[in-house]
Amino acid sequence: MSSSTPKPVRTGRRPGPSTTREDILAAARASFAEHGYDKASVRGIAARAGVDPALVHRYFGSKDSVLVAALSVDMRPAERIPDLMAGDPDALGERLVGYFLSVWEGSESGEVLVAMLRAAATALVRPHLS
Repeated sequence: MSSSTPKPVRTGRRPGPSTTREDILAAARASFAEHGYDKASVRGIAARAGVDPALVHRYFGSKDSVLVAALSVDMRPAERIPDLMAGDPDALGERLVGYFLSVWEGSESGEVLVAMLRAAATALVRPHLS
């Protein structure tokens, strides 16, 4: 009769590269686009990403920080803002509009921007509806 030692049960992180941060960002973009900033929650983002809410806090700290990170992926402000500011000051508005349209139309963050604009417009109009 041979004696076999049971293999230890692994706990913790799965082997290989982690996609948790990217999964959380994708879930955050979807949540913000679907629910808007006010109704999206860290708990909902975590559930959508299939992680514990504590991981969202660990990676990002707060809902505000998750939003900034989710938008920064596509907006790349550190790269693009200096280019926007360079050049003729009279054409800055045109460059800004072009920048936001490029993000709006050509990235995953476009839906988040639409949700934010919708929420801002609602906040501006709501007091005047009474």
